Amino acid sequence: MARNLPTAVGWLVAIAVAALPPGPVLRAESPAAGDPGEPPRLQRLVGALGAGSLEARDAAERSILELGPSALPALLEAGADATGEAAFRLRGIRRALEQQAVAAAIDGSTITATVTGSEPVGRNGVRIVLRVAWENAAAPIVVKLPMQSVVAEGPGGEVLPPAQKGAVLEAAVPANRRWLELPLSLVQPDPPLRRLGLLRGTLTVWITGMEQEFAFTDIGRGAAATGEPRAVRLGSARVTLDEAVPRRDRLLVTASVAYDAPSEALASHHPWLTERPLELVAPDGTVTAAVAQTVRRRSERGLTTTAEFPWPPAAARSQRDIRLRWKLPLAIHELPVDFAIRDISLPEDAR
Repeated sequence: MARNLPTAVGWLVAIAVAALPPGPVLRAESPAAGDPGEPPRLQRLVGALGAGSLEARDAAERSILELGPSALPALLEAGADATGEAAFRLRGIRRALEQQAVAAAIDGSTITATVTGSEPVGRNGVRIVLRVAWENAAAPIVVKLPMQSVVAEGPGGEVLPPAQKGAVLEAAVPANRRWLELPLSLVQPDPPLRRLGLLRGTLTVWITGMEQEFAFTDIGRGAAATGEPRAVRLGSARVTLDEAVPRRDRLLVTASVAYDAPSEALASHHPWLTERPLELVAPDGTVTAAVAQTVRRRSERGLTTTAEFPWPPAAARSQRDIRLRWKLPLAIHELPVDFAIRDISLPEDAR
């Protein structure tokens, strides 16, 4: 998919979604009554995927696909016990809906690059300020510019090479605005130029895909009683409840998330994932926040975190109805964004 913009030549995307096993059940809030994605209808459609008539099977598959990516959580629950033809078709439907979620994450998004200023540097250098802005999309997690991708030319084809061709520029993504700035240092020819005819390059941008609530029931029983972790998988994310152990008036929960591929967005200096809280949800919808949450391990695939919750004795009697939830993106997308900017003024006193 490509998008041409005056100051940025848009997204160039190549994303493959691997075939996924049926996996454990993902619990989610039921859609409102009358919503086309409500579980009773999905259960009927999933059942029809194994009907004796090919026409009925195809019609059920089309109906599920029309619900879109938002149906994924309820679809997993409705199809947890599917077998045979129904299970086979469900795997294909899940892949298709996950690919739709990828497209939805970037569709309508616009990332632009503009030059907002320049200044001389030393005797023969010039620093250009490149502003990267995003519209109609969530803020990216990481924005990088490899200087080896940058080409700067004068009006007559003169070359201004990067001062450090092997450098990779990165700026912190701000929480309160929709742009950031990257300083590009170039080497002027002799005599120095007053204008650039063309500045182009390729940004690498990491963004999160559709977010979903991963949840586990029977908190305080399952993992603690069996010693076996429980897992939920959706998209390219696998979330594991490693442990849930009541201790006096506290519940200690350890959970992990791992993505299929390593990502720069998960490097240790990016805190966005560590700030996602675990929460307990009672049957009446009451949410209990953790009194403390600590990251135990991190890698370029994900992390393991431990949270401590209040756990009064009365909770032990209703623990089967208490859920642990963790809202996370289903995928992290790495996207190249090409930009080309023409006719840029340079400082007159650059030498």
